[in-house]
Amino acid sequence: MTQLLIKPLLALCLILCAGSALLFAKKSAASYGCFALAWILNLTVFALNCVHAQAPAFGNMFHVMVFLPLALPVFYLYGRRVGAADTLPTFAWVAALVFLGTLFMDTQADWRQMPALQSPWFVPHVFTYLVAYALLAVAAALSVRRMKQADMFAGFGFAFLTLGLVSGALWADEVWGYFWSWDIKEVWALVTWVIYLAYFHLKEKTRLSATGRVVLALGFLALLITFFAVNLLPKISSLHSYAS
Repeated sequence: MTQLLIKPLLALCLILCAGSALLFAKKSAASYGCFALAWILNLTVFALNCVHAQAPAFGNMFHVMVFLPLALPVFYLYGRRVGAADTLPTFAWVAALVFLGTLFMDTQADWRQMPALQSPWFVPHVFTYLVAYALLAVAAALSVRRMKQADMFAGFGFAFLTLGLVSGALWADEVWGYFWSWDIKEVWALVTWVIYLAYFHLKEKTRLSATGRVVLALGFLALLITFFAVNLLPKISSLHSYAS
């Protein structure tokens, strides 16, 4: 029965996020309420997924897409405190696009946590990567016009990306007996990390220029390949195929 609620709730999240962005453009205080309500409904859907899966709902593409927008309001609140209050529409549109994607996905209601995922590393590894992906998506969107704010959120995203990479290596050592296997998803995760590392090794003036925009765009493209293409292309064999 609860599964019947999931798609309507996600559709409502999409409408609320789009409404939040549009209302902000009209300088309406209701934009904040819409964004907050979308977050509450999003959290409800995530909780329903956890209850139904009888495990933390991080194990398939639908689960992680549902979780992705949950990190956004927290970091928007930080941005608001440091003078980036006008980034709300970007956060809202990024969340709306994710919610739109979930509406076209199978809920994979029969998913259950396989033995390989029953590890203390499962939640921290996936959690840190998803927070990183959400923040780097915002950074990519902001980089079109607001490089200083994009740079700030990319910094947070890179920190979480690093934690995801390290926790994944530690988990691999626990399960497989080695830290790295050059699996295709691991390779693309490393490529993504190296691109963002290169970005943060640029001088600040260069980062905030057109060069920085290009590097952020390349990093986000690599991120999309890591997150979507490696998981969804049917002919790719990966040790991480359980994430498909």
